[in-house]
Order: sequence, then C-alpha cells, then structure tokens
Amino acid sequence: MSDTTTVRKAVSRQTAAEMYDVSEQTLRRAEAAGTLRGKTIGGRRRYRLEDLEAWFESLEDA
Repeated sequence: MSDTTTVRKAVSRQTAAEMYDVSEQTLRRAEAAGTLRGKTIGGRRRYRLEDLEAWFESLEDA
C-alpha cells in the first residue's frame, strides 16, 4: 500500500498571510527587515513553515 499523503514544508505568501492573519505586505516588510526568510520557487515566493513559526513567535516576545 502506498502513502499518498503530502506534507507541506513551505507555503505561498498568500497562504502564510492567511495562516497568521497578517497582510502580505507585513511578510514583505519582515523579509526586508531580515526577520523572515523566504525563497522564490517557480517564480513565487515561498516560506518554510518552521521559519514562519519562529518569526511569529518572535513577534509575541516583542
């Protein structure tokens, strides 16, 4: 039996914004400030879930 479950390790800017209830511009600003890392894949900006979580947790500490 094969497992067809796909685990997402990275999400689009739009999905990340929806997940954390912030604007896409907020994510752009975080990248520009160096507090969030993103990567362009296939012409689209992607964020690793672990990077998003670390970024969001850093906001709670501020």
